[in-house]
Amino acid sequence: GAIAEKCWREIPLHFPTATLDAYVLMPDHIHGIISIDNRLETPAPPLTAPFSYPRTKMLIPKIIQQYKASVTRKIRAGLRDYSFEWQRSYYDHIVRNGQALENIRHYIVNNPIKWQTEAWKRNDKGKN
Repeated sequence: GAIAEKCWREIPLHFPTATLDAYVLMPDHIHGIISIDNRLETPAPPLTAPFSYPRTKMLIPKIIQQYKASVTRKIRAGLRDYSFEWQRSYYDHIVRNGQALENIRHYIVNNPIKWQTEAWKRNDKGKN
């Protein structure tokens, strides 16, 4: 967790157009909001067809790819935990307005409480 959090907080050092917002590290995943200042970003070439611009050339996929790679390298080197691996992909979402941003922040902040409640329910069911 400490390695994942340190790498997360360092994202703006490696990507100056990125700003971190709410985030939470969970036992087996992370939720976080990354804002991109488009005024500072190099413009993408014009699209010739919908979704024709490769995802690997977009900034968010690059950030996530490098974040996951950095965490993996540090865990494997520092902790000698070679079993550590990420799920193959990730979920992303474009936040369209202020209300959506507030809803997502609320979800992120309350995710640990939800996780604990669901874990308690899972454990309690096993006792019956």
